[in-house]
Amino acid sequence: MAWSVIQRWVRRQGRDVSLSEIAQAMKLGHADALRRVRRLVEGGQLIDHGGDRISVPPRPWDKPRESAPPAQVRIWQAVNYRDMKGGAWTAVEIARVAEASLDYTRDYLRHLESRGLVSVNRRPGQATRYRLHPDAPPIGQPPVWTNRRNRELRQRRAQPP
Repeated sequence: MAWSVIQRWVRRQGRDVSLSEIAQAMKLGHADALRRVRRLVEGGQLIDHGGDRISVPPRPWDKPRESAPPAQVRIWQAVNYRDMKGGAWTAVEIARVAEASLDYTRDYLRHLESRGLVSVNRRPGQATRYRLHPDAPPIGQPPVWTNRRNRELRQRRAQPP
């Protein structure tokens, strides 16, 4: 039996499990299950919380980000710059100044709108115009946005069939 089978089984449970549950599910003796779990804990593939509680560490993409990715930093700086100059601006202008793709810029601006950091002025037949909200954080602290769809696709690929 491969070592990763234990880790995948624990992840599928969606909760902390006991050593006896692992031994029973893998059809191992208690001593053999203990030896394998210890080796997986030492390798960082399982976490032993003590008291017979074993879990898996979160996947790297599930961990909260400490800082925004470079494209979001550039977009946030461009938004602040355009707002300091005054007047409303469009997503096309921000994408050009931030040197980011238009689709990514629109998605990030939608995220900023959902958090109440930008106000939106939509008019039929005209480009959507944005303004920075007065209570928005300073230029050095860009709000972090994680692309939920990409994260869900990575999770589906990582799960065994």
